[in-house]
Parts: sequence; structure tokens; C-alpha cells
Amino acid sequence: HEQQQAQHHVRSAGPSGGATQQQEAEAHAVVLLHEENAQRELCQLWTTGGAHIFFTHLAMLDCMPFVQRQPHWVGLVRHPVDQWISTQYAVHHCICQTHDSWCANISIPVQLTREAYCEGTLNDLFVAIQPTLNPLPMNVQTLYFGGHHPQCDQSRMGSQCLELALYNMQKLFAWVGVLEELELSLKVLRVTMPDLFAGLDPTSAAKTHKNEHDRTVHLTDLLPEYRELLTKYLRYDLALYERAKEFLLKKAGACGFL
Repeated sequence: HEQQQAQHHVRSAGPSGGATQQQEAEAHAVVLLHEENAQRELCQLWTTGGAHIFFTHLAMLDCMPFVQRQPHWVGLVRHPVDQWISTQYAVHHCICQTHDSWCANISIPVQLTREAYCEGTLNDLFVAIQPTLNPLPMNVQTLYFGGHHPQCDQSRMGSQCLELALYNMQKLFAWVGVLEELELSLKVLRVTMPDLFAGLDPTSAAKTHKNEHDRTVHLTDLLPEYRELLTKYLRYDLALYERAKEFLLKKAGACGFL
């Protein structure tokens, strides 16, 4: 919801920099930088060294037109339907239980009262919001890997953005893991980037990425007919996800893990 305002500006802070509520509330969106000067500024920032914190999910950025050194890109994909559901869990848990600042500016769907939202199930939520869902911006993983390209504008993204995202994934990313194949993904990461991940224990790390104690009333199964609708809405992300799995298995086979 904040994307148009954020397209021309990237906020950053050092390791001790604090996030405002607005910055944290924007963190769930994929921000695209359409202005060349903003892209150049960000690439130059990355090449100066030091730690930088960004309060947005910033789409992948090809820095070669602006600087001589490309960042080392790594990424992780997740099954798009489960990723969408997980987002609903996180927002619901924040609004109804923890009241963290990052969700302060996120509104409850107008079709629901606060009580209905907090006490209802995921199926109740989907029924309420389904008529107003816009499928294109929901394909956030394709938007991310597509980068800051006009073909990946959320109002008109399609097969061209998917093709660009797949190209970037293969050519610009050192590693792309798959959450559902996390241990295998981390084994490939350790071999691919040994200078950074030589000490990584894939088996242990793969078992510790979940919060088993987080339970909310929203943690219910989505009805099959609603999952089917989501697969149609998320068709670009699903295509990207399946190809990412193919790329991972090919790399894992080359490394002798299969």
C-alpha cells in the first residue's frame, strides 16, 4: 500500500538505526525503484562496504549498469500458496496478539469487524477479502526476482516479468534455495559460497527455522477450493517456484547430493 510513495526513495540506517512505525509497516511490500538515480545511489551504497539495514522488501537490483562490482545475490523461495497463508498468519498474530509496531498501519479488512477478524478462521478471512483481491501484486516472488524493470510493474506484470525473473535467478544469483527443500538447499549453499558458509551445519539449520510455539486461531487449513483459487492468482509465482526447484535439484545433483 505504500509502494508508490516508496518508489523514488530507499530509507537506510546503520546497524544501530531505529525504524519508524511507517518504515516497519512498509516492510511487507515489495518496493520497486523506477528512477535511475535511486538505483545508482543504492548500488553505490552497497559497494562502499559496511552494514546497511533496509526497512523494505527491496526487489533485486542489477547493479552492473552503475558500478563495476555486482553484489552477491542469494534468495529463498517458498511455495506461493503457503507463503500467502503465512503472511496472513503473521499479520493476524501481530494485530490481534502482539500489537508490534510494524503492523500499526495495516488495516483490518473493511468487510470484517475487529472481533470477527481476530476470532475467525483463515477461511472466514479469505471469503471476506476474495472479491477485492488483485492477483498481480500477489505474485511477490516474481516481482522480487524480476527486479526494477518496467515489465515488472505491478499493474501490468505478466509472462515477460516471469521470463525476466527466471533469467535473473539463473544469471545473477549465486544461490536460490527452496524452503520445502531447506536442508538440501543449505548443502548447496555451503558448497557454492564456502568462504562465507563453510561452517554451516545444514541439518541443524534446517531444523531451527520454524517457530513451533507460535499458535494463533488463524492456524487452520484453507479449504481446497480456496487453495485452488490462490493457485490461479499466484500462477506466475508457482511457475517461478517450480523452475527454482528444477535449478536446485540440478545443482544438487552436480554437487553429488542426490
